[in-house]
Amino acid sequence: MIKAILLVGPTSSGKTPLGELLERDGLAGRSCAHFDFGARFRAAAASPVPAAPLTADDLAVIKESMATGALLTDGQFHIAHKILESFLGDLSDRLVVLNGMPRHEGQAKGIEDILDVICVFELACGKQAVIERIQRDTGGDRAGREDDLPELVEQKLKIYSRQTRPMLDYYKEKGVPVLTADVTVVSTAADIKQEIERGMARLEL
Repeated sequence: MIKAILLVGPTSSGKTPLGELLERDGLAGRSCAHFDFGARFRAAAASPVPAAPLTADDLAVIKESMATGALLTDGQFHIAHKILESFLGDLSDRLVVLNGMPRHEGQAKGIEDILDVICVFELACGKQAVIERIQRDTGGDRAGREDDLPELVEQKLKIYSRQTRPMLDYYKEKGVPVLTADVTVVSTAADIKQEIERGMARLEL
């Protein structure tokens, strides 16, 4: 089974810049493939017609999710599964960097048939730091993001606190290492990567 690491953190904590850096430079000597679910989800939502393997019904759900900020339910998770499977179909023998999915315990269980998550990295970033990182575009990845409106950011932070962060306990109970990197307003992808690699070295991963 393909092995993966999971990046977990609130919006603008640096997951996408970190994922891009890991895909470019690797992690602890391993080649990486960055799966940015949010980017793929936004691209699907922007399309007037569904791209295979998505259906018209799938596209309607995606557009509604983008408009409201709501996460896909367990009953809708087949949509995310399709997007992930399509990505894995082009994958060579690399470590997958999961960014933006899974987002809660149900989704974590939903990918276990195709991916083996060997480590979870929490990018811990407080609300005020998130807001300032968005304003500064610290990670350089916020241009054109319509979902960075204050009310949507507030909604995403609430969803992260209530649904996504508790997923860490699920992985801990499964015995999957969960490492935390503290993210400040000025933390770069390179800074976060250094913290992660130090943690991996301690765990001998």
